Amino acid sequence: MVAHGGLQCLMEPLLLEVLDNLEAQDLLRSGSASLLMQQVTASPFLWFRTYCNCYRGHLSPPPSFSELAAGAPTELDIDRFAWRRMACCRARLAPSLPVERCLSGDTVCREMAPPERAGMVDVEHNGCSPQSVVWQQPLAPLPLVRPIAYAELYVHGGASVGLVSGPAYRPGYHVGWLKGSLGYHGDDGTLFLGGPWSGAKFGPTFGLDPELVVPNDRTNAPRKADVVGVGIDFGDAGGSEHPRAEGEAGDATRTAFFTKNGALVGSVKVACTMRFLAFALHRRGDRASVNMGTCRFLFDIEAYSQEPQPASTLGKAS
Repeated sequence: MVAHGGLQCLMEPLLLEVLDNLEAQDLLRSGSASLLMQQVTASPFLWFRTYCNCYRGHLSPPPSFSELAAGAPTELDIDRFAWRRMACCRARLAPSLPVERCLSGDTVCREMAPPERAGMVDVEHNGCSPQSVVWQQPLAPLPLVRPIAYAELYVHGGASVGLVSGPAYRPGYHVGWLKGSLGYHGDDGTLFLGGPWSGAKFGPTFGLDPELVVPNDRTNAPRKADVVGVGIDFGDAGGSEHPRAEGEAGDATRTAFFTKNGALVGSVKVACTMRFLAFALHRRGDRASVNMGTCRFLFDIEAYSQEPQPASTLGKAS
């Protein structure tokens, strides 16, 4: 029992420890309970730990509240991030459309992932030729140190992953083979920039056994699970929902980048119209699970955002 003023007699670190167990949405609601709760829930340390617990639990644990108050060092520069805004943004990233409308594609099976991966969408190829799939809403930037849009796919099988300029993409074509698309291909690690003959060696293979896979997976190599990420680094251009026309100030700093299993693969300058996540599954049984930010990213996107924007690995993708 708390005497002499109830909550006001609790030391702030203890109250913070109690609130540290709440989800972001519950934390927001608790802030309206009283003036004291409003003051405590405004603590950047509280929102830093809340965000880390929800979205960085697989990385190094953050210091305790008492350690933070004493000035303990952290991997991230706490003062450079808007932790409350970031936590609220990630909490609202669950698909706003029914699962059958979240992703295009005729010969794929789509369903929401189980509760332990809440908000993710599982996709499986059940047709014959390669099947392209496009997320039906443009990638929105996360409010990090600099605006960055990012998504990850858990790939099991032959696939290409990248960006396209609109919500429609021609079935039967891998991403990067058509104009207005950029695709990183798992069978040979090639990056295609708007044409089937535009491929350039870019990074490691993914989704298939690297010892047995050949281009176009003609040997039906054994499948292998990998996590592939694609992002848009807006740099100084900003992340407005109404991006600048290409060629205006800031466009030169916009790059697309790719990751594999939590490591940066490379980046390329892109046209400002490329805002839609796209991927293609190569043959029947190939699978992918899409994480738009509702779950933890394997790649440390927060640490990436506080470092200088990397130089492009390749030239501009138009």
